[in-house]
Amino acid sequence: TNPDGLEFAIRTWIGNENSGQLGYYLRKGKEKVMRNKNTQRLEKVVLWISFVAFAMFVFATGGLAEQVRDPVVILMGVLLLITGVRQSYVFSIADAELIKQYEFMFRAFSKARQRIDASKNDNERRRVLKVLGEAALEEHAEWILTNRERASDEGEIWRMTG
Repeated sequence: TNPDGLEFAIRTWIGNENSGQLGYYLRKGKEKVMRNKNTQRLEKVVLWISFVAFAMFVFATGGLAEQVRDPVVILMGVLLLITGVRQSYVFSIADAELIKQYEFMFRAFSKARQRIDASKNDNERRRVLKVLGEAALEEHAEWILTNRERASDEGEIWRMTG
């Protein structure tokens, strides 16, 4: 009921683009999008290297093909292994799902901030905070379920290989 407490909650929990949850979701969302783009770039580069290597094996003649075959095969194997490990890591941390969740939560906090800034009284601000808090709890529950599913999938993989 204290107006100072309400302002503190708005300032520290919601924050702005540099602080609070608004800043967190903006920053982390950008980081995850960049990591996802880097993984996609890696996949494209490895795909093109594989095409070039395949074309080289098809069109290379005699001595040249024999000289470069082993290093190229090793390079392709290492690149494919790195790509597979990267894709597995991105899947295990549920990056694609988290990007969607972070974008959703950034929009939710951004809209709440706009509503709070435009509201005329503290009761309306409290109502917005309550609705936002419920949305945040739902998002956290979804995050826990996503990570729990991923953790059990990894455990099953280890049991199958061990």
